Amino acid sequence: MDLGETGGDSGRAATGIRYLNDIGTVPCLRLLNTMLNNVNFLATAASITGGASRVDLPTVGIRMAIAVIAVLPVLVVYPFFQKYLIKGIVVGGVKG
Repeated sequence: MDLGETGGDSGRAATGIRYLNDIGTVPCLRLLNTMLNNVNFLATAASITGGASRVDLPTVGIRMAIAVIAVLPVLVVYPFFQKYLIKGIVVGGVKG
């Protein structure tokens, strides 16, 4: 039984993504998360072995890059659907 990150059966929707290993089929955010995990591992290993003085890995910079890349699709798509979203908010806000 796999509980995933959220627990219970709610993690079933993302189960198939775990088995995508080809670089052409991996979602962008999963690839970025893998990169972040690799950089964090390297930073931890460097601090344990004493190699941190030679190399300073940009863990915070990687996190900020992931945040920007994650928000980018929303920023690109929103202007095209803005009038429909505003119309839905106005219609939903009217009592009667």
